[in-house]
Amino acid sequence: MKKIILITILTFSIFKISYAQITKEVNLPKLFNAVDYSYLSDNTMPLSTDDETKKMYLEALAVNWNYIDFKTSQKMMNEVIKSDPIFSMAYAWKIGDPEINNEGKIEYLKKAKEYVKEATESERIYIEAVDASFKKLIELQDKFTNETTIDTITVWNNETNKYDFIIEQNSPEIDWSEQWSVQIPYLKKLRSMHPDDFYINLTLGVCYGQTGNPVKGKHYLYKALSLDKNSPAVRNLLGYAFLEMGNTLRAEQEFDKYISMLPEAANPYDSKGDFYATTGQYRKAVAMYNKAYSIDNSFEMSRKKAEEIRNQLKR
Repeated sequence: MKKIILITILTFSIFKISYAQITKEVNLPKLFNAVDYSYLSDNTMPLSTDDETKKMYLEALAVNWNYIDFKTSQKMMNEVIKSDPIFSMAYAWKIGDPEINNEGKIEYLKKAKEYVKEATESERIYIEAVDASFKKLIELQDKFTNETTIDTITVWNNETNKYDFIIEQNSPEIDWSEQWSVQIPYLKKLRSMHPDDFYINLTLGVCYGQTGNPVKGKHYLYKALSLDKNSPAVRNLLGYAFLEMGNTLRAEQEFDKYISMLPEAANPYDSKGDFYATTGQYRKAVAMYNKAYSIDNSFEMSRKKAEEIRNQLKR
């Protein structure tokens, strides 16, 4: 807890350049910190686009991972596509756009697969991972929809001398983590090709965490941290990994580091709210959720979590 193009291409050029060529200081939306690319090297995954588009693409990823601001990052990804209408990786990232439906995402995926034929082998593997994950998500959604039943139960109410009608929904058990597990073989292959790629290690850490293996996830997150010691995203994800492992001391330390790195952003406070809620410190959790929502009212999830806790405390 992500997404069309005007094509007037007369010539088809692919630029396979290194991350090391990218300018360190970039212009992000107000509030967002400049991205430091000093950890990137020629051992990372090559991207088939020009310098300027690559810079824009990495800016969008930074906003997505550090701030959990999917809406802004996807607007930025739209600009990436305008800059290079045949850059397949940008289309793959549009699959996570919360503003478009599955039909729209399918069209983006088609574009990603169409243009990756002319891109790098690494990009092809990455887009295969995205494709597998999206297909699995659709499969799980269809299973949930098709196997969910709605039953109406009639119960006699002695107080009113009338029948009460109770609507009961019965849904199948869905292992939503499968959409993450199917990506792992592709990502591990990519990591064997590019062991020092920050985002490959970061994504593997997320996938293992989402599939209930925080210990293994922590391994890849630490590798990502060794590549970028100043990454807010890694601190946030390590916080959740330690929290799931039951190491609340380390979890709180990581969440506090996340806040110290991005004190004016909303998500660090939402994450600290999750920490307090998990450890039973409910009033502190509400305070953190309220702070997140006050910073950014698009964090509706924070407002809802605070409201749910307040309702529980009243009972």
